[in-house]
Amino acid sequence: MVAASLTAISGGSDMASGALNNAFTDAEVGLAASEIDSAGDDSGDSSGGGGDDSGDSSGGGGDDSGDSSDAGGDSGSAPGTGTMSYWESTPGAWPVTSLTIAGTSYDQDGLIDILDTNGNNKPTSMAKQLIAAELNVLDGNSSSCINTEIDAAHEWLGDFPIGTSGGSVNSAWSSTGEALTEALETYNLGNATPRN
Repeated sequence: MVAASLTAISGGSDMASGALNNAFTDAEVGLAASEIDSAGDDSGDSSGGGGDDSGDSSGGGGDDSGDSSDAGGDSGSAPGTGTMSYWESTPGAWPVTSLTIAGTSYDQDGLIDILDTNGNNKPTSMAKQLIAAELNVLDGNSSSCINTEIDAAHEWLGDFPIGTSGGSVNSAWSSTGEALTEALETYNLGNATPRN
């Protein structure tokens, strides 16, 4: 199928563009175009994710091995999600330089400070996953599977801001916060939605 797409895109077929649009899905054309772009480029992966030149040309059906740090991989039209560690370590890949988290605006340095925070503060743990999820959506990844959780996390962090702790935080964490954070992490790891 990719070979047929490459032939049609490269002009090896005299299909009209309307027939081409009907013959191939957008994802197939996007995949073929990305393979054409990368076929002549031996300069390495510019995404900062370490690159994957393993030769898997299966079109996204291959083994992602849990490595979602390659937010610029060859996944078709969407770049693929990145973890909070990916976004912390590659600020040049960010689609924006500021975000509003639960009504509070942060510039990129402030967001990186949150991502770099160590410890077990529950609101901070959620904020780190929320920052990564927001960046993944803004980077072009599908949000339909995570919009509800993103909105709920903003609301939760509005009630329990970054750095707060205590009995009410622990209770809210047990009832909703932990599940929201896990859903955001699942999305950031690329396990909530296909990588295309």
